[in-house]
Amino acid sequence: MSGIRRRMRARHLLPLLILAATVVPSAWARQELVVTYLDCGQGDSILLQTPDNKSILIDAGPLEASEGLDAGRDAIAPYLREQGIRRLDVVVFSHPHMDHIGGFKYILKNFSVGYVYDVGYSYPSPDYKDVLSLIQKKNIKYSVARSGDTLDWGPSLKVRVLGPPRELPWDNPNDNSMLIQVQHGKVKFLFTGDIEKEAEFEAVIRHGPTLESQIFKAPHHAANTSSTKEFLDHVRPETVVVSCGRRNRFGHPNKKIIGRYEDYGLRVYRTDLQGHIRVISDGKKYRVEAKALP
Repeated sequence: MSGIRRRMRARHLLPLLILAATVVPSAWARQELVVTYLDCGQGDSILLQTPDNKSILIDAGPLEASEGLDAGRDAIAPYLREQGIRRLDVVVFSHPHMDHIGGFKYILKNFSVGYVYDVGYSYPSPDYKDVLSLIQKKNIKYSVARSGDTLDWGPSLKVRVLGPPRELPWDNPNDNSMLIQVQHGKVKFLFTGDIEKEAEFEAVIRHGPTLESQIFKAPHHAANTSSTKEFLDHVRPETVVVSCGRRNRFGHPNKKIIGRYEDYGLRVYRTDLQGHIRVISDGKKYRVEAKALP
């Protein structure tokens, strides 16, 4: 077992046992939406457990064979099993970069999956092609979702796809990331993939004030390519969650962008510093559960 895998398992095992025993049952009793930003290394993975008892996974973190790291095997699957999840009703590929879809090979092979949504961007990656082939082999329902679509994730949620545009105007896979707004009562979440400045500008032009969401997933791991002032002015978030790996080689999150979030008065949470981060909504208000890692 690699050092990375040992650290990942050690960091998550005890919190998982505690949270499984205390948080989830009470959440279901109150019919709450539980959104967990999973600590999966240098990548993204977000689990939604809905009031309608659906399990939805947006992205599945990285696969880095050279380092012996498979986020699907080492971080996501253990968490799903601790939560008692054996089936994912919906899976979303925000875009086909390996730090977002790498873990899906393991997940698709080891969990039942009902439906897959993808942006349908043609990307010459052998790993992405392998994932698509696996979907076809297992006869999993598959659809392309782009701006203007609404997704049925149960009657308790309103789910709008705000990007990318239907015509996919960019060559950059990041800008073609799926931009999704999930509304639970009065509480809104914005899931941004790795969108950069061009996609943010397009979203502002197309959607304007309807982008407003209290909980904001930092685009592109809070790199300096994203989180423009114009975009933040329209999203008007209260809380931002940054998904990134500890001491990653890309320097994420960018200090300037973290400073911008702080200037906006946002509460900033980071998976590299706090591990799994839970946001729990009752439809009227929300709370965040996160602790600093040792």
